[in-house]
Order: sequence, then C-alpha cells, then structure tokens
Amino acid sequence: MKQFTAYPGLPGLIRFLLTLFACQHLSAQNAISFHFSNVLKMDPADQAGAILWVGNWNNVGNVQAKTPLIVNSLVDKDGKPVAGMTFIAVGGSSMSGNTTDGKVTGTKNDTRLFASYFDQDQGPETIIIVTGIPFARYDVYFYRHDDGDKRAGKFKVGDTALYVGGGAGNPLDDGRGYVRSSDTEPNNVAGFTAGNYVRFEKLSGPTLHATFSAVNAGDSTQRSKVVGFQIVERK
Repeated sequence: MKQFTAYPGLPGLIRFLLTLFACQHLSAQNAISFHFSNVLKMDPADQAGAILWVGNWNNVGNVQAKTPLIVNSLVDKDGKPVAGMTFIAVGGSSMSGNTTDGKVTGTKNDTRLFASYFDQDQGPETIIIVTGIPFARYDVYFYRHDDGDKRAGKFKVGDTALYVGGGAGNPLDDGRGYVRSSDTEPNNVAGFTAGNYVRFEKLSGPTLHATFSAVNAGDSTQRSKVVGFQIVERK
C-alpha cells in the first residue's frame, strides 16, 4: 500500500484525521498514466506512481527511434476513456528501442512498470507530445529505470530541464522506494542526484511537449532507460 505522511508528534486523533484528509485529497485527484511497454505490459489492476499510486496505466506500445507512434484510445486512473486526448512519441537514438530488463515473470505494480522501458542512448532526444489534456493544472512525473550511478538522464518540459542519475535503485511493488531528483543542472560529470523520477510542477494548458535524452555521467556509453510518465491533476 502507498505510504502517506504520518504527522509524527501530534496527538493520535489529529494525526489520524490529517492522514485521512491527505488520502482523500489524493484519491480525489485524477491522473493519466503512460507505460513505455512492448513485451511486458501493465495490467489494469497493476498500481504504480510516486505520489498517486494508481492502476489503469496506458500501455503505449513500441516506441521506436525516428518513427512516430500515435495513440488515441487513452484512459484515466479509473479506466474511463479520456475524450479528445492523443499521445504522440517520436523515439530518439536507441540501439534496442522498447525492451525489458529480463524480469518478465513475477512482477506486478511498480516492479512491472520499471521492468519495461524505452532504452534511450546518446544522440537525438525522444519527443513526447500529449494533446487534449483535460486538467486545468497538473504535474508531470517521468520515471527512469536505474542503470547504475555512471548513467543519467535529462528531461525537459518547456524551458525547464531536470536531471536524474542512477544509483537509487527501482521501487518495490508496494510503492516504496521512489526517490526524486530535482537537479536543474549537473555540477560536473559525476554531479547528478541519484533518483528514479523527476517532477515538473504547476503546468497548465491542453498540450504537453516534453523531451528526454541520455547524458554523460561517467560511462563511455550514455543510456537512459525511461519507463513512462504520469500527468497528475492539481487540486
């Protein structure tokens, strides 16, 4: 089960009421989630996410280098169709495209999400465009498979770029183990914060335009294995 703030130091009843309010507030938020899946797909019951732990992830198929992928049939966290929304991906440089880490059995929830990814390498970036977003305000979370502390990734939305390095591991199937990086620029080759997701906050407008790429963190071959992303409504 997803962990929520326990408000230590407050009387028991107040802690319970505050935690209950936080859970109700999060459950009232909607989300639209995307998994870069090919062989290993999320089942509707599989739940994942750093802040909003939800099911009904959209398996957006086989993203390939230089080839546009367009998906029009998308659902929200409750499995309801999102009218008028379109997902477009143009894969960047990649030797293997959409692939898995080999753990295709015995996975569920977050471990299933992180076992399948687009394997971005050095070269042209991957482009993501989502149109018809139904939320007035929202945050976007990009998730990245851990590939060791000598590899890192760059994500960009608008004029904001965020970086995340490896070494934090991948989340467990109960939602524990998410680690956020908020790096806005690397200090040096080895200066990336270890994490497995980044968050772009307080976005608005019906269209999301994002890119991601691999950056040098010390390995002779740059790779960034991106598993998917979420558009989470802000209340």
